[in-house]
Amino acid sequence: ANLKPEQSKGWDLGLSGTACLNQCRWDLTYFRSRLENEVTTVYTPPLFLATPENVAGSSRRAGWELSLDAKLTRTLLVDANFTWLQSEDDGGLTEIRRPGRSGSVNAYLSFADRRGKASLSVIHHGSMLDSEFIFATPQTRVRLGSVTLLNAGISFALGKDTTLFARGQNLLNKEYQQVLGYRAAGITASLGLLVTLP
Repeated sequence: ANLKPEQSKGWDLGLSGTACLNQCRWDLTYFRSRLENEVTTVYTPPLFLATPENVAGSSRRAGWELSLDAKLTRTLLVDANFTWLQSEDDGGLTEIRRPGRSGSVNAYLSFADRRGKASLSVIHHGSMLDSEFIFATPQTRVRLGSVTLLNAGISFALGKDTTLFARGQNLLNKEYQQVLGYRAAGITASLGLLVTLP
């Protein structure tokens, strides 16, 4: 009943431009924000039931974002982005589960008179800290390793309202964790039919 909503205040400042006869675009942004009344989960002994509580202080984050995109041909588009992040919790420690470096490179190809679309993505998550819940060890935090993933997708419009698609994620079947003790999904594939009803 005493839980307060989170409140965030922030600002950003950026520059953007074009090159390559307007076929390339770039954007560079600096951002800064502060979060008040952050909601966290605490586990109180002896039963260690999960209870949401507000953090007393404020957490801060700041960093840079860089994005680029280029139209290489009439049917091929490539874009890339990179984020450098520095974040601190209410105690001045680096926030958990927030990688300091992250980014991706993506390619998009259209074919068959734009009825078909294909994509390929390389996604990088940098290393980050997480809480250590194992009481038998002296650590309170551990570092989760970085990972680079490969995703791909393809779709084809069979008709005006029907599209067949296939997607694959983590195609290199990398083993990694985004939460300590919980392995992220390995290679994943999906196939589907999207129908738009009038």
